[in-house]
Amino acid sequence: MTKATRQGDVLSERTSFCYVGPARVNRHGLPTQLSWRAAPVPYAHGMAKHEWRERTESGEQRSVRASHHAGKWTLESRLKSETGWTRLDPVPLDDLRELLDVIERKYQRGRLPHDQVVKLRELIEEREELEE
Repeated sequence: MTKATRQGDVLSERTSFCYVGPARVNRHGLPTQLSWRAAPVPYAHGMAKHEWRERTESGEQRSVRASHHAGKWTLESRLKSETGWTRLDPVPLDDLRELLDVIERKYQRGRLPHDQVVKLRELIEEREELEE
């Protein structure tokens, strides 16, 4: 661990935490108890990929993967018995709802920015209006 200063601007060797200052200082002005906080998780730049599995009505395992690039979502699926991925175009509304669930859980863990969740919700609302 690196040496802490009185100003509290020293970062630790662990990148996921940073030093925010001493909680208590002894009579020499040195920290006796250090205060740490979690640093924000950096978001992945470029293409974001998400994958989940579900069971079909016949009981076979179906894998779905989604990628977000240049403002567009691309979904591919395959059954466990298949070797290649099939691109879903247009994307079924049920798969978009499942993707929203995956995205919301990742956002809650700090893995995605909130604007991706909002844009996907808007896309689902548009698709629901078209199907009505």
